[in-house]
Amino acid sequence: MREYTLDSKEEIGTCVLIYGEPAAGKTGALITLPDPLCIISVEPRDPRRTLNSVASAMDIDIKKKKITILEPDSFDEALEYLNTLDEEYRAGEGKFKSIAFDSLTFEQSKFRQDLEDSRYEKETNLVKDTKKSRYKTLVDRFRLEYNDWSGLGSMMMRLTYVLNRISRYGVYTVATATLMQYPKWDRELSAAPAFKGSEYGSVFSGYFDFIGLVRKQEGKEPYPPIVSFVSDGDFMAKSCSHTLNKKGGKGVLDFGKILKVIESEN
Repeated sequence: MREYTLDSKEEIGTCVLIYGEPAAGKTGALITLPDPLCIISVEPRDPRRTLNSVASAMDIDIKKKKITILEPDSFDEALEYLNTLDEEYRAGEGKFKSIAFDSLTFEQSKFRQDLEDSRYEKETNLVKDTKKSRYKTLVDRFRLEYNDWSGLGSMMMRLTYVLNRISRYGVYTVATATLMQYPKWDRELSAAPAFKGSEYGSVFSGYFDFIGLVRKQEGKEPYPPIVSFVSDGDFMAKSCSHTLNKKGGKGVLDFGKILKVIESEN
């Protein structure tokens, strides 16, 4: 159990979720996070090309940045690594100032595939010695049972919880996600992070101090994009900074500048 007071000398970290359409500039913006920076990349592409391009566009000397990129092969590996980081910070041995997870949407899609394969393997083993053949169809292979959605939500909550927990040690943690229009878990929103399942959709905002919608600047290169942490009610956004809200909660997606505004309140 961790115990602290409002006037504690410990640094206050920040847990952020940014989301937007593909190629909106989310991954590239991670280069603006304070380093040493660890990027946990689960998408099937090398992020160095994007980071190098953004560094050039924003006049950032990438050779001076201290960035470590980790590509876990499975959910268990990703969660184990995050738990290891959490233990290191708890012991006062954490080495990264910022940790980014790119992206939660893609990781959830991988979780779903793993669950589909696990369900298919389980069911085929049950009927292997019978005359039933329904589990040989594609319809049954690529599907989830009702109870599987609960498991999918649990996996995502475990992962997001550790990201939030690490941020409490003065670390900046940032996760990315793809945009979804009119999500099933809240039809009143025209845009929100693309997460499947009502269970995770109804709780994920509680893990983040800030949730921002990322858009390209009109008529310009995608870098730097614009991020909005304050919404008119049409899209999902969240801001726990009074100072940032007074400035409109919207601006260029440069974490160095954004975090400076947020930390002015501490």
